[in-house]
Parts: sequence; C-alpha cells; structure tokens
Amino acid sequence: MRVAVLGCGFGAQHLDWLARHPELELDTLCYFRDHQRAADLAGRYGIGHLSTDPVAALRERGIELAVIVTPPDTRQPLVAAALEAGAFVFVDKPLATTPAAAAELVDLASIAPQRCAVNFQWRGHPAVRELRDQLAGGIGTLLRVQASFFHDFFLSTGEPSAGEPVGESPASWRQRPDQAGAGTLGDQGVHLFDLLHWLIPRNWTAVAAHTSTVRQDLDPPVLEPAGARTEDLAEVWLREPESGCLAGVSLSRLTRGVRAIEVQIEGSQRCLQLHLEADDASAELTVHSRDATSKTARYGPTSLDPYPQVLAAIAGRPDPDRVLASFPDGLWAQQRLAEAVALASSRTD
Repeated sequence: MRVAVLGCGFGAQHLDWLARHPELELDTLCYFRDHQRAADLAGRYGIGHLSTDPVAALRERGIELAVIVTPPDTRQPLVAAALEAGAFVFVDKPLATTPAAAAELVDLASIAPQRCAVNFQWRGHPAVRELRDQLAGGIGTLLRVQASFFHDFFLSTGEPSAGEPVGESPASWRQRPDQAGAGTLGDQGVHLFDLLHWLIPRNWTAVAAHTSTVRQDLDPPVLEPAGARTEDLAEVWLREPESGCLAGVSLSRLTRGVRAIEVQIEGSQRCLQLHLEADDASAELTVHSRDATSKTARYGPTSLDPYPQVLAAIAGRPDPDRVLASFPDGLWAQQRLAEAVALASSRTD
C-alpha cells in the first residue's frame, strides 16, 4: 500500500509508526521549507520521492494512504486532493483552525466517510480502553470529571521530548492563531475533549474558560492574555446540561519537568483515576470503590501507533469501540476548542 506523508514536523513520528508495518510502502514525503530535514527523513526511512507540491504528489503517485500532518490551516485542499485520488485520509489533530473549516472537511469526507479519520491516538491506549470498560460497568451517578495535560515542550530551552521532533522551534506556526487556530488547546486540549467525548458521550459544552500566553522572549518572562500569540496555559469548564455535571480541563505546554495526562472521573459508587506518562505512555489506572477498597492496574511503556486501527479501517473490518476517530469526532473537539477560545477572549477581568 503506497503511502504519502505530508509534513515533516510531527510527521517524523508518523514515519516511525508507519515503518513498523511492512505492508506499507513509504513512497512520498512532502515538505514546505526545510529540505534538509525532509532529505534526512527520506534517507532514514527509504523514501524515494520528495515533493513541495503535495496536491500534485497525491494526484500523480498512486497514493493509497495520505497522512496529513501539516499546520491546521492547510488541510482543506490536501484532504480534497487525497479523496479525489481515492486515498484513505488520516489527519493529525486538530482537524482544522475553526469549526467552520472543520465542518467543510466533514462535508468533503461525506463522499467517503469510511476513508477519513483523525489521529486521536490516546483512544487506543490499553489503560484508556480499560477506563472506558470500567465506565460501561457503571460508577453510579456521574458527579464530576477532571482532566489535565501538562507538558514542557514549548519551553524556550527547546529540549525535544516525545511527540515533538528535534528541530521544531517554539517560535513557529504554533504561535500564530491564523495558522494553528489555538495553542495548548489545539496541542493538548483537543485530546482531552476527544477523550471526554469518547469515554462519556454526552452533550458537553464549554461554559467558562481562561487562557494566558507567556512571553518567553522577555527577561523575565511576562504572563499576558492570549491574543496575538496562541495560548500557553488554559483552564476550561464544560457542563452537561441534563445532569449539571461539570468537567474541568487544565492545560499547559510550559510545565517544567512534567509530561503527563491525568483523568479523574467521580461517580456516586466509584471513582476512576488514570495517569498517563506522555514520554513513554506508561500508565496507572486506579479504581476506588464504595467499600473503601482500591485496585490499581499498571501498564508499562506502550506504543501509541494508530496504524493497526487505520489498516483495519482500510480493510473494512468493523471497529465496535470506535477507537479510530472520525471527522465528525474531530469537528466535535474543534467546537469545544472554539467555545473555550471565545469564552476566554470575552473575559474583561
């Protein structure tokens, strides 16, 4: 199966995942600026064709799987070209920069929704899947959800970490609202919004939010409202209107020395606590029961490779757990992201 990867930033991680599947032929790598980085990646993974024209490459190379890992503002023509070429389209999160743009992609995908998916790779983690099974078994009345994703990849020290390739400078498109759509809300927040949607599929809506950006180019750094630059820190509250249950989401891409996801789901009968290490995806899942007993399951380093699910989808094998996220799933997360940005920007205090 002939594959094209579009984008050389996080695309490097996708290349590492893709190379684990001998049934895939890494045919084309598309880049926009950094020829040397693209050439290095092509040499490492045996890719024979480099291109700065992804639309032409999709049209001419007989691509069957298009992996789109470019900035969110570039997605519409690439998805359209990939679908026209008959390829399966796998897009990195967030789906777009705005809900309107994401809705356009959903409309494009409606001609072949079974050939389109979004990379929310944490769904496939065995601890997350066990958490979903625990929820299906019942926790009583849902009382509260709290989730956080703290990381340090955007610190000015620039030390690379898992999921952020070497050479990705913080002073990049990720700071530009017109290209990225959001900062930590797009880098990390959409993962938590998607997990909330997948684990507890209810009518969640963002009802309060606050965001800040940190001017690391100043000495000492200055904290200011997000605006001209995308946000580095965010706090969001979502509410499920029928029950009144609240879900809190805390985010930072500047938390020095911390790289982890935490999820706590409180019910009247049980409380579920999940800890995921962002670097190696090791995890702990603890179930606290009403009888005051607790049970913890530990998971060693885990691959977040999403391509087993992608290959199953291409082969037409059913996925009853919906581990592979659809474009409508990506739109749902984009809507929550946009609600948070709007709420934060409307604050006057």
